[in-house]
Amino acid sequence: MRRREYDNKVKNIIILTFLVAISLFSTSCGDYMSVMQGAVVSFDTDGGSIITDQNIIAYIIEPEAPTKDGYIFDGWYCDDTFTTEWDFSKDISYENITLYAKWLNNSYSITFDSFGGSPVDNQMVSSGNYIIKPTDPTKDGYVFMGWWKDANYTIKWDFENDVVTKDEYLTASWNLEQYSVSFNSNGGSYVDDVQQYPNFTIEKPTDPTKDGFIFEGWYTDNTYSTEWNFSNVIQSDMTLYAKWGD
Repeated sequence: MRRREYDNKVKNIIILTFLVAISLFSTSCGDYMSVMQGAVVSFDTDGGSIITDQNIIAYIIEPEAPTKDGYIFDGWYCDDTFTTEWDFSKDISYENITLYAKWLNNSYSITFDSFGGSPVDNQMVSSGNYIIKPTDPTKDGYVFMGWWKDANYTIKWDFENDVVTKDEYLTASWNLEQYSVSFNSNGGSYVDDVQQYPNFTIEKPTDPTKDGFIFEGWYTDNTYSTEWNFSNVIQSDMTLYAKWGD
């Protein structure tokens, strides 16, 4: 940067010396004097950090690159449509001029595909930052298992450690919801709870035992009004109660 500034200053001194020499022999030096007074270059950063104007003779000293949140600086251009980039090593100007900063979007689109679940808002995230973990979606009959980087569910997105470097399409993973069936043996031997998917049956467990009593079956209520038929399918969490006879 310092070398470039030095080279540009030398070029400007040479040009100024040349113009002064010509003006000494000119019968009409108005135009030369106008040039010798210099021009001003303004830098339009389009919302980026401010760059100070320069007084120039011909060559423009390249300033430090401006910054702008969510964007990457991509050079100075002669026009606001960014068709011609300014070359600080070659281009010269004898008139007032404005250079326009070109920016590249440094934010990426994060798309959440809930795969039939409740909708989740997409996000725009700056490069190198974390995605804000959204509220888990819901889906009737299913349990949400997380967000995945691919539709084949091979790589799960880690909201605490993964950073954004490109557009991401995250897909929700679901498991069928399972219902819990608990067995209250009413003082008898312990019977393990079981988990089962909706509309499936469960196997009848080994009958519990209780000293001095005879096991008479499993019931859906503790008043023993309805005995459970193990050919019935499970449609919710439930507790079955052991009935005992003398």
